[in-house]
Amino acid sequence: MSYKVIFTGEIRGSAERRHAIAALGREFGLGFGQIKGLLAGLNPQIKVTEDRGEACQMMKKFWLAGWHTQLCLGDQLMHCTVKSSNSGDPPLPSAFDYLQSVDKAISIGVPSGWQAFDNLNNEAELQAGSAQSNRYLIVLRQLRKQLPQSLTIDEFGTAQIQQCLARVANGKLISGPRSTQSNDLQGCVFEMSADVANTPVCYQVTFFQNQESFYSVFLWSDQESFPKSKIEFVQIFATFKAVTNRDKCVSTTVPA
Repeated sequence: MSYKVIFTGEIRGSAERRHAIAALGREFGLGFGQIKGLLAGLNPQIKVTEDRGEACQMMKKFWLAGWHTQLCLGDQLMHCTVKSSNSGDPPLPSAFDYLQSVDKAISIGVPSGWQAFDNLNNEAELQAGSAQSNRYLIVLRQLRKQLPQSLTIDEFGTAQIQQCLARVANGKLISGPRSTQSNDLQGCVFEMSADVANTPVCYQVTFFQNQESFYSVFLWSDQESFPKSKIEFVQIFATFKAVTNRDKCVSTTVPA
């Protein structure tokens, strides 16, 4: 699934319109007709790429030129510079670093500044987080051959969530399962809450499968910041990739 950078036609607050329009020609090599069409919204999609970093660099370039843009993954909006700057959040998407499991079969992107951990879960293939923002990630894997062949992703996810709720203090199911699909992959998404060290915490948990394994991606933060955390969590989840022994690379989509 490709990342798309969308030109909104809106000028950011501190930029002058004439300078911003001039920058479209100077910085991007656009002719008069191309600029006119872009401002008229005739072709607002200005970049399509599989590389999230490349898309974010394009957004930064337009930001410096004085323009607002949006980042989409497929048809789903991931970041809007107008919305983020108006709400006081960083106007541009976070830069990501990529973590990889020891066997190189699993990778996922996390915001730069997050650090790897080894004490969140002893069975985790990947674990990382930010103590400053109080946001954390673990990724678990279970081989399909260890489970009944008829087990569906919804059944697997529901069973795992029930186990989690039974093990934590004041565990509550917030939502789910919600279905997600990427190419031939089926997945399901849950949200749950619990008390950890007397602190209310919320989790977004995504389960999905490929030919060989079931995967569980846990992302969580304190309850108060969870609405904002989820915006970042969706972007993290969208970077998840798993490689089977057949070297077929598959990736997830963002939950609908």
